[in-house]
Amino acid sequence: MNASQLLLGALHRHASNDAPAVLEKVRSVFSSGRKFAGYKTHEVIDSEYASPSIEPEDSGEDFSCNPFAVPSKFFALDLLTDSGTSKLTEEQREIAERYRELVPSIEMFSYARCAPREHLEQFLSECFGEQFSYYPALQGRAAEKMLLQATVEAGLQKPGDCIISNRPFDTTKGHICALGLHVIALTPLASPERYYESDSVFLGNIADSEFLQMSADPKYRLLLLTLTDNGGGGQPVSMDNFKFLVSKARERGLLVWCDACRIFENALFIKTFEQGYEHTTITDIVKEILSLVDFSTMSFKKMYSHAGGSILVNRASPVLSEAVLQRLDRSIKRQTTTDYGNGYRSYSGLTGEAMVEMMTGLAMACDEEITGRRIAQVGTVGSYLKQKYNLPVIAGGHALYIAADQVLPNVPLTDCPAETLNALMMASIKLRGCGLGLLVYGGRVEHEDGSIELKNELTMDSLRLAIPRNQYGDSEIISRLSIVGEAHALGLLTSLQGGLCPKDYVDDGFYHFGGEYDYCKPGEFKSTVEQLRRISVRLWKSEKQSPHRNGGA
Repeated sequence: MNASQLLLGALHRHASNDAPAVLEKVRSVFSSGRKFAGYKTHEVIDSEYASPSIEPEDSGEDFSCNPFAVPSKFFALDLLTDSGTSKLTEEQREIAERYRELVPSIEMFSYARCAPREHLEQFLSECFGEQFSYYPALQGRAAEKMLLQATVEAGLQKPGDCIISNRPFDTTKGHICALGLHVIALTPLASPERYYESDSVFLGNIADSEFLQMSADPKYRLLLLTLTDNGGGGQPVSMDNFKFLVSKARERGLLVWCDACRIFENALFIKTFEQGYEHTTITDIVKEILSLVDFSTMSFKKMYSHAGGSILVNRASPVLSEAVLQRLDRSIKRQTTTDYGNGYRSYSGLTGEAMVEMMTGLAMACDEEITGRRIAQVGTVGSYLKQKYNLPVIAGGHALYIAADQVLPNVPLTDCPAETLNALMMASIKLRGCGLGLLVYGGRVEHEDGSIELKNELTMDSLRLAIPRNQYGDSEIISRLSIVGEAHALGLLTSLQGGLCPKDYVDDGFYHFGGEYDYCKPGEFKSTVEQLRRISVRLWKSEKQSPHRNGGA
């Protein structure tokens, strides 16, 4: 067996793995309590509470309220992102070790056309289709930045043009705006009310009528579909809606771009819930989706890898002429070299080991059992918190989303409920997430007279808790979040009135990465942190004394 056969063998083996029991678990937990399933509740088994690890000397005022500014060692549960935070499987490590035995060192690290780079080209073609030109990148953010710049340089878009999207992610919005382009999100945030009263699991869809009305305006040049809709609650898009939107985009002369960072999770929802795809592998569903678009961007950091991204340009696109394809090619290759200091067919800034890891990660993502277990974990934890504490939370394919404005109903929306709840959890229970609501998508404007306006009305102020792959057990996650659930059920957070005030805010899609905040009411914040800690200790003591913990019936 040579190195190529080693990698492609793993891909084919995992892509063909059928896991009906896991798919049934996904169907069960993502149908629980929802209108389209007749409100039938999937009962979640009670979870054992884990011992808290909270030192009394920790204070809510000892660190920045910005989760990106706090060292990772501070946290017992890090739910900031699932990007690049997966725990590699034993099989991935074994394949990497075997690959190194098969590929000589100089071929592993050669500057030009090293073996992993050549194998990556083969692997991506096998996984996604031979009709694409593949441009590896350091990560998804680099890929989307280079693609957007290339579309402008190729004459496909110009400053002032607009993009229609179900919802762009934060950095996607930032890169769009940095080029003088604009983007509008047509899919509402999936609030708990919308989630449970929906007629379908596919809340990442764009409504047909709304798209037809909006796309009639000639200022819109491109349709961006994010799979799954991360900014909107990690919700999937149906194949039926995807095909409809693409067909109408074609009729109206819009280009089609797919942000495919979590496309395998989206494909698993299609296989589980959409009629006609029950017997189609998720890899074939992914291929069908991508065959419809002009270009796509990916982050392999969401696919069981710690590095890597890619641009896919569809050479079979009905609207991309050979001349346009050449202009896109020149622009992407130039940016790869001049903006990132990498050679295109050398290594794209990625080490040989990183490219091997990208391929093994993709093999894991193609596996219905592996991807399904990951999705089922998110749904299980969400169902538990909803059932036991009536916490206003929804489950997406990769993350939980808490309606922070409902947990903190008396914190003004302009005072960042999502960021406030996140800061409280960081300080009290050593858990961090990421606000993806009003601060990112609310169109916040701070006027000279000191007044604050939120131009975009959202259905909730969303706090995302992204669950890394293969890192935590259900009980680990539930134990921490039960503290917030208990506080919510007891009404202890409803009286909180002081949130956080962002300093020097700029609505550019990037503020929350480096932003700083002032406490509106520091004393109130500190006392709430202490309350949450007391709940944690009480829950732990109660669990120690429970009959099932001591061998009782």
